[in-house]
Amino acid sequence: WIWYPEDAVYEGRNADRFFRHTFELPAPPRHAELWLMVDDSQALWVNGQGPLEPEERRAAAARYLLTDRLRVGANLLAVQAHNATSVAGVLARLTVTLADGRELVITSNGAWRTAREGPEGWNLPGFDDTDWQQAVVAGSAFAAPWYEHGSFPTEPFITDAERVAYAEW
Repeated sequence: WIWYPEDAVYEGRNADRFFRHTFELPAPPRHAELWLMVDDSQALWVNGQGPLEPEERRAAAARYLLTDRLRVGANLLAVQAHNATSVAGVLARLTVTLADGRELVITSNGAWRTAREGPEGWNLPGFDDTDWQQAVVAGSAFAAPWYEHGSFPTEPFITDAERVAYAEW
């Protein structure tokens, strides 16, 4: 889970925050699936296209098929996140299977860029986000208050190996 560097309970209540993450694909994707969950609501753009409609929803979690939206080279995920009340967070897990069978996993982490406002073009490739903040990591998919909360199904964000490691911990 990531968020803008603030106390979301007080500073981010009933407010939007904007997130960007660029990544490189070394080969064409054979399959690409993104699970995205925001406490409380979200809009997603990929390489400037959007806001996209999910293929599936599970309470606050949404699954997007991105195979036809990703390309070799630079790619952009852009998320407009709305926090209605209390705590806030963005949780993302993109799994890309390349044409040669390799699998890449991209998750929400401190490398994402974030801002309080989304100026014109913020969701487009090539936008200069160097003045944006780095996202603050609030915790893994196992973090409270979201883990095992009925409104925030974290199962799609956790691999079997991660679940075993968490149980052993």
